Amino acid sequence: MNRPIEFPRRAGILLHPTSFPGPEGIGTLGEEAYRFVDFLEAAGQKLWQILPVTPPGMGNAPYSSHSAFAGNTHLVSAASLVEEGLLEPADMEEKPSSPVSRVNYEGAASFKNAVFEKAWKRFLAQATPSQWEMYEDFCTIHACWLEDYSLYVSLKEQFDETAWCEWPAELAKREGAALKKWSKKLKGRMDEVMFSQFLFYTQWDRLKAYANGKGIDIIGDIPIFVNHDSADVWAFSRFFLLDKEGRLTEQSGVPPDPATGASQIWGHPLYNWKAMEKTGFEWWVDRFTVTFMLVDIIRIDHFCGFVKCWHIPNGAKTSSEGRWVDSPGLEIFRAVRKKLGRMPFITEDLGAADCGPLLEETGFPGMRVLQYAFDNGPENPHLPHNHNRHTVVYTGTHDNNTSIGWFRELAPETKEHALRYLGKEGGEINWGLVRAALASVAQTAVVPLQDILGLGGKARMNVPGAHSGQWEWRYPPRSLTDEIASRLRDISSLYGR
Repeated sequence: MNRPIEFPRRAGILLHPTSFPGPEGIGTLGEEAYRFVDFLEAAGQKLWQILPVTPPGMGNAPYSSHSAFAGNTHLVSAASLVEEGLLEPADMEEKPSSPVSRVNYEGAASFKNAVFEKAWKRFLAQATPSQWEMYEDFCTIHACWLEDYSLYVSLKEQFDETAWCEWPAELAKREGAALKKWSKKLKGRMDEVMFSQFLFYTQWDRLKAYANGKGIDIIGDIPIFVNHDSADVWAFSRFFLLDKEGRLTEQSGVPPDPATGASQIWGHPLYNWKAMEKTGFEWWVDRFTVTFMLVDIIRIDHFCGFVKCWHIPNGAKTSSEGRWVDSPGLEIFRAVRKKLGRMPFITEDLGAADCGPLLEETGFPGMRVLQYAFDNGPENPHLPHNHNRHTVVYTGTHDNNTSIGWFRELAPETKEHALRYLGKEGGEINWGLVRAALASVAQTAVVPLQDILGLGGKARMNVPGAHSGQWEWRYPPRSLTDEIASRLRDISSLYGR
């Protein structure tokens, strides 16, 4: 299994769809999404990397979702539904207001929920036999998660958004009679939820086909952990380390930072690997299968969790009370390969030594980030002269500041090192890093759009550990100019991308 995955020499842009401009309070899969794909083509880019497109969870984080399978229906373009005859133009008059540069998550959610109710009623009244067949085919293809998810969402609403382990015991424990009773009672709402997922997947399929038709592949993202309060843990509780009441016995996190002593307890449930192994890791196979319906390449977030996880007892005051537990990563990826064949993955390993043996066995490429390259000497693995072909290089990621924001906050000696390394291009630090990434021998180079646009720290997507104001950045309309596309295309071409 250890033959390396070979990617062609390519470059691309990291941009989450919520960041598109537009009038619906949030980026959508409508006109601006297609305009962005056209920009990628004009700029000579062959890759578009996104964050998870599952429904956002606490703090609007795409890495904290109520489902590992469902799509973020806030991204559905209501304007496109008007064009398809599922909405009236007057239905757009209630669209939410929002600042040009920020997402209005609450307003977008309220608007889209009202839109889906109207669209479902119109679909019921006027759908053709072929449209019904498409919808029914979608429900069949996604049967491994769709009905459980729709019932979970409907029950969450019924019980004032409380966690599933707080529901009546017969529902928390998924007793057959209770599930049947409530599925019948909530069928109307469940149908709306399933239909909204159909709309998301249908619009996404069209956009993906458009991108692929222009020679652009989409890189998706899978977080290793899922939320405790999620349809996944409720429907498959035996695959997680929980007590008889469905509550956590152990939770995710990392050991205290050796330099600062800072403790991180993430709070996700940990996997019951033995229970999963008995099914041939079917849940993971299904998860990768569904994600590959949306994207061409999968980036695995926190890949080292497939090597080992830090298990912290529930109720622990600090992460120091945890312990390392090995994960069966190789067995999982063997099961995935047996079902799906040799699929393209990239991994968030960031050069961690613990990930080395699993990376070698799987053949997956790891990541290097240029913002980590300039603070500890010429042997730093993130410096371009230490890269290898079997690597994906970024100027920064969604968890980093923009490159201009990063540079402004550097210590003077680190700034000097970066400028000396980057040469005259360091005068425009963002383009200096872009050029260094594209010049790297790494087969794949990805740059956040903020660095292409030369934006400062106010355009940052996320500050890890912050609980508000994150994941809200949107780029202003008309930012994607011909001049920027030409500059990026010329540099990409110069370095054979």
